[in-house]
Amino acid sequence: MRTSCIYYWDNGVGVKVDASLIKECLDAEFDCSLFDFSISQNDNNNYFDYTPEVQYDIGIFIQNFQPNLLTRNKINVFIVNEEWLTCKEASSLSDFDYVIVKNKFAKKLLEGLHSNINVLYFWSRDLYDNHYNKYKNNNIIHFAGKSIQKNTECLLNNTNVHIFDSTGRYKDVRTEFYYTEYISDTKLSRVFNTSDTHICPSLYEAHGHYMFEGMLCDKKVIASKIPVWEEQIDPDYLIFLETKPGIIINEEYEFLNSNNDSESTKFPFRRGFIVDSSDLEDKIASKNYKKPRKYLTNLFNTNKNNFLEFFKNI
Repeated sequence: MRTSCIYYWDNGVGVKVDASLIKECLDAEFDCSLFDFSISQNDNNNYFDYTPEVQYDIGIFIQNFQPNLLTRNKINVFIVNEEWLTCKEASSLSDFDYVIVKNKFAKKLLEGLHSNINVLYFWSRDLYDNHYNKYKNNNIIHFAGKSIQKNTECLLNNTNVHIFDSTGRYKDVRTEFYYTEYISDTKLSRVFNTSDTHICPSLYEAHGHYMFEGMLCDKKVIASKIPVWEEQIDPDYLIFLETKPGIIINEEYEFLNSNNDSESTKFPFRRGFIVDSSDLEDKIASKNYKKPRKYLTNLFNTNKNNFLEFFKNI
């Protein structure tokens, strides 16, 4: 059996989820290992620099990479979340044999940086729990987690929306239905299954687990019309929010600005698709939507099969 190792930096915003989902997929054909180098870099430099006697057949790096780890593998693959791709990482794409992006729009952005960029659509965890789904309420929720690109700003004035934002950036602005504590997967599943409507007005996503997790729970989902979602999802199964034309960079969303040299804005491919606030209010009031779960499970099975086939053939 061929071997593979998935390398990831656990930053708390979905990369660890990606790693576990990829491992589960590849386990069917590979002896697959996980390596969280966010721990090793600081705590065990000797192990971090260590190259095993027998290389892995394939090394898969998710979102970040550390050059010392490339020699551990015969073939190196970089799965890019383009909005987090730094200038330094972009200039190092040639160190990899293959680059994977999660949507066609990303491939267009990165064309010219690598000769072998492949689009592989992803899938998400299934948090559906029929027990909790029986106890539905009319809550409207927005789950930002630790991410800054979820466009939480546009929901702060709507006190009917329950906002889960562990960054706590707006705790002095918003008090009612604003939750900043860490939420376990068990509690997250309960919240997702019992709430009626999920609002996902993201400025940008490479994949967007929380939107898909809401759809898998058979909920009404309202989401930005951004490339990765518009490319994949039949609009009959969710409610799209119109975004302002083109790619918007403005002072209200300073972290999107890639034109200065500060540490937080050194991402040349970061984009912001801003939703129309009046359209958002209309869509929240809308009641018509199809149950998306079966549609999405079929789509994700196709995505997983395509992903596995790609790695079997490299």
